[in-house]
Amino acid sequence: MRHRARSGEAGFTLLEMAVTLGILMLVLGSITVVFSAMTQGTANAEMNLQAQSENERALLAMVNDLQTTDSVGKDSGGAPYFKVQDKSPGNRNSIIFRKVEGFTTDATQDLVNSLYSTPIQYYIDTEANLVREQDGKKTVMANRVASIQFDVSPTGCITIDLAAFAGHDTRRVEVSNQVQITPRNTIKI
Repeated sequence: MRHRARSGEAGFTLLEMAVTLGILMLVLGSITVVFSAMTQGTANAEMNLQAQSENERALLAMVNDLQTTDSVGKDSGGAPYFKVQDKSPGNRNSIIFRKVEGFTTDATQDLVNSLYSTPIQYYIDTEANLVREQDGKKTVMANRVASIQFDVSPTGCITIDLAAFAGHDTRRVEVSNQVQITPRNTIKI
């Protein structure tokens, strides 16, 4: 037997309530998925920005140092001013170089001679830091550096391939850049 609601009473049937709750759950679930995706996208963008920042910081430090080296020349003893060497296996090689720190003049022969620094070395340590070492003093130039690869052409152009990262093993973003520099002392006029 069905009971009819009196004309003055308002209400919802159980079926109407179930349908309404189902629709509400679908809408809330969709909002949660969209919010989660936006949060993940923001986190990835932030990690990408951090990795790019470390990458640029590392490259800028090296380029500033390398601008006055001589990537093809040797000193009077035959030692090169610039040398790529392997510090560890894989894409973690290092460079040792000397840069120009000043000049002397020889007026009798109308010459300007370059004064080179003590050797400088760049490498990645075991904690993924880009380290600059000179005279036993180690300076961390950038953090979270995944790999570095140096190459020098016969004409003296130095290529640096560097990858920096942000995040952890399960959620990691890596950014790679390549820079080419021809030091001023390599350019022959």
